[in-house]
Amino acid sequence: MKILKYDHNGSDHPMTFINRNGQLMVNATELAKPFGKLVAGFLRTNHAKSFIKAYQHRSANLHNGFKPLEIIKGGNNKANQGTWMCEQLATKFAAWLAPEFELWVYDQIQELLSKGKVELKKNEPLSLANHIYLEIQKQNSKSINNKAYVERDKNVNARNGIIKYNVESCKIHTGLTPKQLKFAGKKFGYKSKDRCSAKQVVRKLAPEVACQMSLTDYIISSSDQYTTEDVQEVYNTITIKSEDLYKSLIASGINPKELNE
Repeated sequence: MKILKYDHNGSDHPMTFINRNGQLMVNATELAKPFGKLVAGFLRTNHAKSFIKAYQHRSANLHNGFKPLEIIKGGNNKANQGTWMCEQLATKFAAWLAPEFELWVYDQIQELLSKGKVELKKNEPLSLANHIYLEIQKQNSKSINNKAYVERDKNVNARNGIIKYNVESCKIHTGLTPKQLKFAGKKFGYKSKDRCSAKQVVRKLAPEVACQMSLTDYIISSSDQYTTEDVQEVYNTITIKSEDLYKSLIASGINPKELNE
């Protein structure tokens, strides 16, 4: 269990994160207190209902028994009481409470996962499966671009670092450059909005590869061990092993949102 403090209007509010059977859970009851809102209000929204339903479907397909939501009442241990949410649902809840709070919660989760202060099982299937979702893919893309920018000391060459990483990543994962991928998207008749970037084309053309690219982005952006120069090493030693998993998930009917549009 890890208790962190969130400063809201000059007061510190405890936020509890816990590893329960290999799943990171967040105490949503505590998240809501600084904002004077109720968890029940969020759970009544169509957005929350849809997410919970999708999460339960995915968990059933993976046979991991993970829950998006758990409500604990009574018991001898008061620390366990309250409404607990999985990390993804918790960030959505935080966004409903306040956008700046969403960023804080997301940062804490990434910190805990990347530095191991809340230990999750290595190679946990659920963690890998996260990368099949468009929202996660976009978050990881932003994170890796930010790391490439910071590595260049935010100077005039920073954009070149971002471009270099994305070119290398595309070539390593697909064998094509971003320019070639966007041209392929045009040849396949994709709408212009679906080929603004190479990654958008990959999500349509080869969704399992888009998942792998997201995983590579996440590993590098969330670790002090790797830099953006290590994309080939990360792909060769880690990412390449995930291809069969993503193919099986997509075959089972779990698809990135863009495929259903």
